[in-house]
Amino acid sequence: MTEQNVPRLLKKIAFLIGDWNVVLEVKPDPQGDWIKSAATSRFEVVLEGGAIRQTIEGYMTGRRFLGLGYFCYSRMTGKWQHSWIDNLAGLISTYEGDFVDDAWVLIGTEKGPQNSSFLVRLSWKSIAENSFDWLLETSADGQTWWPTMKMAYSRKG
Repeated sequence: MTEQNVPRLLKKIAFLIGDWNVVLEVKPDPQGDWIKSAATSRFEVVLEGGAIRQTIEGYMTGRRFLGLGYFCYSRMTGKWQHSWIDNLAGLISTYEGDFVDDAWVLIGTEKGPQNSSFLVRLSWKSIAENSFDWLLETSADGQTWWPTMKMAYSRKG
């Protein structure tokens, strides 16, 4: 499905559609260094235009990394929603948000050790026709955010 055929509500995120090379970096320790690896990703319209599905395949910290995500616009909440699952985390994560200035920002809550919880913020930035940057940050209080993963996407072809 080409961008001009994407349903109206998905047009704001149609920049995602296609096949991508990904430079993936993780920072397991806030004081540590970024660990770099590579992946490929595909975004495609599914459910007759009701959502966009992402798949990603590569390596993270030397381990095979496979992920699956869905994006949609909720007419009920007026916000973008995203669900994510991968082979390393073993859980389904959900996020919600909107466009803020020049970025697309979605936030969710995750469970940590001893039933604690923390916030996760996903941001898509520097959005261009053939590239964009993605950042995952965590926070205990919603005020101070720590970057833990980032990806630089470049369109294949």
